[in-house]
Amino acid sequence: MRHYCALIDHGYLKYFLALHESMQRWCKPFTMHVLGLDEQVVHDLAGLADVEVSPASVIETEAIRRLRSQRIYKHYVWTLKPLWVCHVLREMDNITYLDTDSYFFASPDGLYEEIGDASMAITPHRFMPSRLHWVEKVGTFNAGFVYFRRRHECLDRWCAQTLEFCGRKPGHFVDQFYLDEWPKRWKAHVVRHKGVNLAPWNQGEGQYAYTHRDGVIYVDEDPLTWYHFHYHLEPHYKLDPFVQEFLYEPYRKALEQVKC
Repeated sequence: MRHYCALIDHGYLKYFLALHESMQRWCKPFTMHVLGLDEQVVHDLAGLADVEVSPASVIETEAIRRLRSQRIYKHYVWTLKPLWVCHVLREMDNITYLDTDSYFFASPDGLYEEIGDASMAITPHRFMPSRLHWVEKVGTFNAGFVYFRRRHECLDRWCAQTLEFCGRKPGHFVDQFYLDEWPKRWKAHVVRHKGVNLAPWNQGEGQYAYTHRDGVIYVDEDPLTWYHFHYHLEPHYKLDPFVQEFLYEPYRKALEQVKC
């Protein structure tokens, strides 16, 4: 059994439901552990197949709640991310955090085969050539996917770091820049699979070759596992025509079919 987790408020509910539909198709058996950031989400997700939803109060101490009035709302949500990962991992032997604006196109088995016995795994942004300088702004790795097998001191440090600061300033980008030290300090596995956490910031300018063979989308020679739809259907990037037709259009239809 694989365990996933996410944080959701009502504004992201339809995106989560689209993600859930894709996971039902490609990720079984699994359990998705959701931290509901408002009462509506907790109510709407109660009883949904393969989902366990908890209110934010399960991790919000009085000191943490005070941060909500001191931080931009999105920054506060990202503050909670490592805390939620840590909370869920107390009861599980593995956890994969996913941003809710992701959508599966194939089974993730190849990813977990690559990760193997590694205690943690992260994905690089793999910026397209014209965006390579963005590493200096947002970090080498994208925190829309984080995997842990067993509790690790790295996770405790991440929790402490985001509680201390989770905003934007030189050398910091909310919860994300902290991941840069993980490969060297804790031997975090850096995912090589190009079809994992594919995103608008790494799909353009001829960086990858896309093909559609036997019903499977390939990114170079790797099957597309999931795409991270940053800014949903209106990315601030020029999309490859193939990506527009075979990724964004199916996702658009999936969102239209969501009932919430």
